[in-house]
Amino acid sequence: MPAASWGRAHYPTWPGRYDVQVFVPYLIPPRVGVADYTVVVHPGQFVELEYKMPLWVFSRGSLGPPPQRYSGVAVIVAVALVVLVITLVLMMLVLYA
Repeated sequence: MPAASWGRAHYPTWPGRYDVQVFVPYLIPPRVGVADYTVVVHPGQFVELEYKMPLWVFSRGSLGPPPQRYSGVAVIVAVALVVLVITLVLMMLVLYA
């Protein structure tokens, strides 16, 4: 199938089972936020899938029936907390040294 741009994309298909893979092109590695989903399309059926890019670029994306949640939230929170603690420790060392 052709690559879609940002936003909604419609792909008319025949009834059957389809393995869908979505990713975001990137520099290194060339694909980030990879997400896979298997969908079965019945005759006359419209199937809607939603993709969410992860907040942490190297996490897997989320793909499936809407609504989807962002993945990578725990990594972002952990990194933010580590940066905050290091900043506070450095500030205390500078102020009380």
